[in-house]
Amino acid sequence: MTRSNGLPGPRPAQATVYGSRRRGPHPWVLIGLGVLLVGVVTGILLALQAALDDDGPVGLTRAAASTAPTAPAPVSSRPAPSSAPRSTAPPSSAPPQPTQFGQVRGQGSNLCLDVQPEQPTAGGLLMVLPCAPGTPSQRWQRTPSGMMVNGATGLCLTVAGAVPDDGGRVQQENCADAPHQRWSMFLDADGTATFGAQHSGRCLDVVGGGVAPGTPVQQYGCNGSPAQKWFLQPV
Repeated sequence: MTRSNGLPGPRPAQATVYGSRRRGPHPWVLIGLGVLLVGVVTGILLALQAALDDDGPVGLTRAAASTAPTAPAPVSSRPAPSSAPRSTAPPSSAPPQPTQFGQVRGQGSNLCLDVQPEQPTAGGLLMVLPCAPGTPSQRWQRTPSGMMVNGATGLCLTVAGAVPDDGGRVQQENCADAPHQRWSMFLDADGTATFGAQHSGRCLDVVGGGVAPGTPVQQYGCNGSPAQKWFLQPV
């Protein structure tokens, strides 16, 4: 449209469908759509997170359980030793050894116990004779049971007939380990020894306390006299 003066006039307003000018979406509508979109996205993210929280640890736990090595069975510990003592046989003690004497010398006579030279067999008397070192008949061995065995004859110092009285004859006989062949030995403080017959309790004695060579010995009541004391010379 032109004006009457020949200049173009203002353009008429454009008509809309409804008879008014078209306008864009209302701002509040856009805000609502944005909030709705954010809510949907947030809901999706939360759902995914929940799914991961449920499956992830369980999956890891199952995987760990399937791959973890099984613990070895516990090894049984060695049983503690019993406090009860073991029953063991006691060690056997060494048997007592015989005692060897080089000489048996009388304190009163200073002579040595010997066999009768004229009768060196069973039944021969025992007497005191001059000491001669190394003489076999003056060597004696006392066994663990108490027998006195002569080194030359192998016969034993014996109370004849096993008499229990004073004056019983002492001679040599075959060794039978009989009570009248066993002699208890007592050591005195002065270094001498006294021999007592086990069957009678009487002591080996030089008859009459004699000091002459060839004086026989006997059993007699123990009195501690020099006739009953003997020095023992070791081999």
